[in-house]
Amino acid sequence: MVNYARLAKDWRIWLLAVVLIFSVVGLVPIGEDPDAIDDDRDRGLTALTFGLELEGGTFVQLSPVGTTVDATGFDPENADEVEANVGEFVDVPVRVHVPEDLRVAPGEDPDGGEIEFRGEISEEDARSAVEEAGYGVEDSRIGVAQETLNDLRDSIQLRLDEQLGEGAGAEVSVRSNIFTGDDFIVVEVPGEREEDGRIVDIIRTQGEFEIRAVSDPETDEQVHITSGEGIDRGSVTPPLEDQDREGAFRVQFQLESQAAETFRDTMIEIGATDPATRPDHPPVMYFNNEEVFRGELNPTLANSIAESTWEGGGLSVTGLDRDQAQLVSVALRSGALPTPIEISSSSTISPRQGERFKTFSLLIAFLAILGVGAAIYSRYRDLRIAVPTVLVGLAEVVALLGFSAVFDFTVDLAYVAGLIAVIGTGVDDLIIIADEVQERGRVTSAEVYRKRLKRAFIIIGMAATTTIGAMIPLAYLGLGQISGFAVVTIIGVLIGVLVTRPAYGSVLRELLTEKD
Repeated sequence: MVNYARLAKDWRIWLLAVVLIFSVVGLVPIGEDPDAIDDDRDRGLTALTFGLELEGGTFVQLSPVGTTVDATGFDPENADEVEANVGEFVDVPVRVHVPEDLRVAPGEDPDGGEIEFRGEISEEDARSAVEEAGYGVEDSRIGVAQETLNDLRDSIQLRLDEQLGEGAGAEVSVRSNIFTGDDFIVVEVPGEREEDGRIVDIIRTQGEFEIRAVSDPETDEQVHITSGEGIDRGSVTPPLEDQDREGAFRVQFQLESQAAETFRDTMIEIGATDPATRPDHPPVMYFNNEEVFRGELNPTLANSIAESTWEGGGLSVTGLDRDQAQLVSVALRSGALPTPIEISSSSTISPRQGERFKTFSLLIAFLAILGVGAAIYSRYRDLRIAVPTVLVGLAEVVALLGFSAVFDFTVDLAYVAGLIAVIGTGVDDLIIIADEVQERGRVTSAEVYRKRLKRAFIIIGMAATTTIGAMIPLAYLGLGQISGFAVVTIIGVLIGVLVTRPAYGSVLRELLTEKD
C-alpha cells in the first residue's frame, strides 16, 4: 500500500509541487493591461509569447550588398579626400569608417581604417581601387562595416514603424553566421494586416531623394541642389490631400540650413526667382532616380527667396498617388538605405495557419507523452510504472512552458522541436530508472531500492551531461532557431534531472517497494 504520508514529507515531491505551482502561475496572464495590448493582437489564454510560425506573420531575411577593405596610409580625419580618391576608380559609393578596435590613443598618429564600397563589386576590384588610389591594403571581405549594418537596421525599423505603426510589433535584428562570418538582417512582423503583402516593398525601396533645378531650358540641363540628407526629417509630413488636384497627394518638408542656403543661391543664380524667367527654371524632384515633381516656384516663395527671408520651409512634392506619397514620406523621414540590399528569403504565414500550427504542435507534444506511456505499459505490463511516467512527462511540459512564460521565451517551431526532444530524453531516463529498479527482480526493501536508483541516476547524469555538452555550442552559435532549439533542450534536461526524475524515483519507491 502506498505510504502517502511519507510521500507528502518527501522534499523531492515538494520541489516538484513548488515548480508546478510557479509554472502555472507564470502561464496565467495575470496583471496584463488590456489597454496596452494592440486591438489587432489577441493575447490568448496564457502568458506565452508565440513566434511567427505559431502566431502568423511575415519573415524576411536580407543581406547588405557591399565590400569592405581594411586599408592603411591615410589619416581618418581626411575621410572625404580618401572617399573621392578611391571613388575615381569605381562606380559605387565609397565611405570611410574607423571601427573602435582601430582607434588609437591620444598622442599616437592614426593610420587607416575601413574603406567601404556600397554596391556590387568584387573583392579584387575593391582592393585594386584602394591600391590605385595610393593606399595600402591589409585585408578585405564581402559585406559592409558594422556601423553601416546598424544604420541599415535602424532605417528599416523606422520605415516599418512609420508604415505599420509601432504597435505592429515589427522587429529588425542583426545576426551573423558563425561558420561563414556573414552578417544578415532579419525582419519579423507578427499578425496579419492590410500592408503585410507590401512589407518587402517597404524594405526594398531604396528611398533616394534628390532636388535639382533646370539651368538650361533648351537642353533641360539640370544642376544638383541637395539629396535626402539635406532634408529636416522632423519636418516631413504624412501624405496630405492635394488641394489643386482631386485624388492626388503631396508631402511637405523643410530643408536643413546648409541645404536651404544652397537651394536659395541656386534659385537666384539660374533666375528661378525672376518672374520673367521663373517658368523656364523650375525645381525638379527625383525619387529613386524617377522624376516625381517639376514645377515653378510659387510667387510668394520666390519673393521670400529673393528677399533672403526664406528659411528653408514651404517645399513640397505634389501630384502623387496615395501609395507613392506614403513611400516618399517614409523615405524622407527614415532616409535612404545606406547600402543596396539583397532579399535572401521571405515568407508569410497567416494567423489562421499559425493557429493550426499551434494547435497541432501542442497536440503532438501531448500525444508523444501518451504514446510513451503506452509503450512503457506494453514493456512492463504494470500501470504502477506507466501512469507515473505519463504524469511526470506532463509535469515536465508544464514546468518548461511555465519557465518560458516567466522569462519571455518565444515559443516557435524550434521550441516545439526542443520540447519533443526533451520528452524523448525524459522517457529514456524514466526507462533507465524502471529497468535498474526491476533489473534483479522484486524490490524487497527501501535500501535495495536506493542502491538501484543510485545506479540509474549515475547513468542519467552522464547522459544529461553529454546532451548539455552537445547543445551548448549550438546555443552560442547565433544561428537563430537552432540556438532556440538548443536552449530549450538544455533547460528541459536540467528540469528533468533536478526536479522531475527525483520525484519520479520517490513515487516508484512507494509503488514498487514491498512492505513487510
